[in-house]
Amino acid sequence: MSLSHSGGWIAVAACETGRIGVDVESRRDVSPALAQRCLSAEEMAWLELAQSKGSRSMRFLRLWTAKEAYLKATGVGLAADPRDISIDHTSAEPRLLGAAAACWRFSSSAPAPGVCVTVCVECAM
Repeated sequence: MSLSHSGGWIAVAACETGRIGVDVESRRDVSPALAQRCLSAEEMAWLELAQSKGSRSMRFLRLWTAKEAYLKATGVGLAADPRDISIDHTSAEPRLLGAAAACWRFSSSAPAPGVCVTVCVECAM
C-alpha cells in the first residue's frame, strides 16, 4: 500500500500482485534550483519549453509525481537521486526509461485543476 497527501488531497493505492507507489501534488511555484535537483537534463529542457509559469508547474508535477511514485514503489524513497530516474514525458502516460522500464506501469491524472496524481505499479510476472 502507498499513501500521499498534498494541499488537502489524499491519495491511497493498493495492489495484490506487486509493488505500488502513489504521489499527489498540488500546483505551486517551482524554483529553477528545485527543478535542477530533481530532473534530468532532457526533462529540464522539456520543462523550459512551457509557455507560462502555470504550465511549467504542471509539467514539473507530472514528472515529479511519476518519479516519487516509482521511488515509493521500489522502497528506495528519496535516498536515490531523482535525476537518475528518467521519465518519458512524450506519451499520454508517464513511462520509465532504462533497464527496468518493462517492469513498471504508470497512470497519471489531474482530478482537479492544479492537482496531479500518479500511480506506479510493478507489472505481474
